[in-house]
Amino acid sequence: MSPFPIRVLAVAVRWAVRIVGALLLLIVLAWSALHWFIVPRIDVFRPRLQAAATQALGTSVTIGTLTVEANGLVPQVAVRDLRVPGPDGQGGLQVPRALVVFSVASLLRGGVEQLVIDDAELALARDAQGRWWLGGLDLSAPTAGDTRAADWLFAQEEIVLRNARLSWTDAQQGAPPAAFERIDAVLRNGLRRHQWRVDATPPPAWGERFTLIGQFRQALLERHAGRWQSWDGQLYASLPGVQAAAATPLAPWLQAQGVGGLRGAAALRLWLDVRRGAPVDARADVALQGAAATLAPRLAPLAFADLSTRLVWRRQADGFQASTQVLRFTLPDGTAWPGGNLSLSHRAAGGTLQADRLDLATLARLAASLPLPPAWGERLQRQPVAGLIERVDARWDGPLQAPSDWRLQARATGLRVDAQERAPDAKGHARPGVPGVEGATLQLDAGPAGGHASLTIANGALSFPGVFEEPRIPLDALKTQAQWRVQGERIEVQVDELTLANADAAGRFSARWHSGDNADGSGARFPGVLDLQGGFSRANGARVFRYLPLSIPAPARHYVRDAVRKGDGRDVTVRVQGRLHELPYNLPGEVGTFRIAAPVSGVLLA
Repeated sequence: MSPFPIRVLAVAVRWAVRIVGALLLLIVLAWSALHWFIVPRIDVFRPRLQAAATQALGTSVTIGTLTVEANGLVPQVAVRDLRVPGPDGQGGLQVPRALVVFSVASLLRGGVEQLVIDDAELALARDAQGRWWLGGLDLSAPTAGDTRAADWLFAQEEIVLRNARLSWTDAQQGAPPAAFERIDAVLRNGLRRHQWRVDATPPPAWGERFTLIGQFRQALLERHAGRWQSWDGQLYASLPGVQAAAATPLAPWLQAQGVGGLRGAAALRLWLDVRRGAPVDARADVALQGAAATLAPRLAPLAFADLSTRLVWRRQADGFQASTQVLRFTLPDGTAWPGGNLSLSHRAAGGTLQADRLDLATLARLAASLPLPPAWGERLQRQPVAGLIERVDARWDGPLQAPSDWRLQARATGLRVDAQERAPDAKGHARPGVPGVEGATLQLDAGPAGGHASLTIANGALSFPGVFEEPRIPLDALKTQAQWRVQGERIEVQVDELTLANADAAGRFSARWHSGDNADGSGARFPGVLDLQGGFSRANGARVFRYLPLSIPAPARHYVRDAVRKGDGRDVTVRVQGRLHELPYNLPGEVGTFRIAAPVSGVLLA
């Protein structure tokens, strides 16, 4: 090796040794100054520290005494009787004793190695003007992005709070004062890492002791430790017992939303994921006992004897997704929810809804307590429903109130929809109402342009108010499939095959129906135009009157009822074609077909 690189290397080593030596000398001098000059005379610096704290916080800060607890390798200084007055001149913050642990490294960065605060009393208050105060500091005052205090706080290695007390008053709302006792907290900060835990006991009327835990990391190139908007991490909360009175601070906001009458108890566990300081994902295990709330004026209270579920929320680019998992509840009268779940995805362009095991009767009961659109509530009151929706998938584009497109797929079992009667017309004639169904299984796929459905009934019934004198028709079995199309105001329905059987008859039919329009001369959409054909493989002649529509004059129907005492029909054919409001087409100008051909035997007439 040539002499030149060796000389360069030797010079570099000598300078490195000198630099390291200088650094060691500075550390020794700083350590010596700390132990022999600063620590022994610490109380001399008290006025200067008070003035610096007062200037930094913008409010008066007083320190009773500063004393050295230990002056070993890690000096410890005790701060006694630290006070910060509140807005009313009373105690905003009172610290009977705090222990400050210094090191050379902490002094070089302008901080402490450890800060332990015992028995502090902190005041949180809102004044009559709506300004919030914490420990004598005005939280409502603009900070203009000043993060110096937060930067200092989240740069300290460890801060411990033991047996603290937080009092809360609200002069604007006039709520009774409250206090959180036995507050224990610890904050640990490292390289880009912030961890904290808080345990506190709320007022007895508010609930049981709770725990809050946070674990966060700041952005790689973030220079401000207190700029939480750059943090990623998770917040955990455990509230094993929360009473309705704990919502007292939220009372003005709840009242503005129309919510009131809160009562009951809850247990909550929450996991909240944070990205860049904003929540992106949340999971909450919720359990309620004897809970109730009124969600809007003039609504019945929404009440549960008990409820448990896991709630999941996830932020999306232009909306959110929310769902329940293993939702179970019991109403005050003992009605139990079978465990149905919901999943809702909402975005600016539309949304989706998935659900399973929805008990319609229970939902209908809850509807009276929910702030639904008025038309929905009125419809449920007029036409109650029951049954179990095993699965429903819904999608819509645009606002839910007026979607530009939508699709609904569902399967329901044990379905019951009560029939709805209509008032007679001006001449006192019966008008067909909304049909009803009992004991049905329905498979549905629908959209704005039409859809298809399959319907089966076992030991159920169909009801046709305003069509038959006895509107309810018991059925042993019924099976059919139907398709429909919607073109403007015109509705078309096609039934390729319908089979049915009950004690009176068994038959098979096909049908087409469309709503009326001006083109057919009726001027009304309903009851529309029917083209029905089919027949009965068996029919009880003594029950024929039962199926004669009300459009046939009562004397004729009653004559059939009274005259036919017995008879059996085989291979009965039925044909109905024409406008239903003109059935049975026996008046001049009425065009249509109403024909029943029945080979009968064993007829007995009265």
